[in-house]
Amino acid sequence: MKKVHYKKYDLIFTEGDPGNSAYMIDEGKIAIISGKGMHGKHKVLAILNKDSIFGEMALIDENVRTATAYVLEDCQLSIITSKTLHHLMEKEPLSLSPLLETLSQRLRQTTKLLKDKLRGQDVRRRDFDTSYKEGYGQHSSNYQTFSNGETIFQEGQPSDCAYIINSGSVGVYREDSLGKRSLVQELGAHAMFGEMGLIDKYPRSATVVALENTKCMVIERPRFDYLKKFNSHFMIKLIKSFTERLRATIAKLNQRDPSSKNSPANKMVAINNFH
Repeated sequence: MKKVHYKKYDLIFTEGDPGNSAYMIDEGKIAIISGKGMHGKHKVLAILNKDSIFGEMALIDENVRTATAYVLEDCQLSIITSKTLHHLMEKEPLSLSPLLETLSQRLRQTTKLLKDKLRGQDVRRRDFDTSYKEGYGQHSSNYQTFSNGETIFQEGQPSDCAYIINSGSVGVYREDSLGKRSLVQELGAHAMFGEMGLIDKYPRSATVVALENTKCMVIERPRFDYLKKFNSHFMIKLIKSFTERLRATIAKLNQRDPSSKNSPANKMVAINNFH
């Protein structure tokens, strides 16, 4: 891959720019910042170091940049072009596991910021386009049925399987710092949930409850890992799904909310604080 070098304080790209490449950090440190406010201040979404990947979202969904990449230390980057990414998606899906882990970690970080910002507000969404209509191994998977109001798993529990909704719907809930539970997302038929913990091996990041009688296909870790390794279509779906969710979460995070001015997510930092 082609290498590029940037100096401390350089901007690699800016929020709203078209995206035609992603980057892997060979050396140095990068800040991902978003939501420019008054006096040139921004929200810090992530601080990235060696081997981290960034800029991948615009490359995957061919949309504009959702954030600005700012150099904290002199760095060397490897450029990942659209051609390279799509070749890997089709021919070597397992090689994209680090990218999937990056998306998962970034989604956890931004969702945590959003949870702090909401502070008990309900935000209901059915706005993700990626669905898992195809049967990824029904014959080797099992199904579970959940009654209306039944908890499927709770935040903090170990992650040992993912679910694809066959029929019905579920609600994804998070607790804020005051312990109040809020509905942050609704998912309907053909949506997958619970996969983040299978990718990054962290505990469940939310509580999921059936909103009506719901039937789900259960994909346990061995089957999930097999699909990631040998089913390029499944890997592409995962990557696009995470990209959609991350883009939507960042957009929601950047919405102004006058009622939560003191929320941790609304704290802004000036660019020159990094100097």
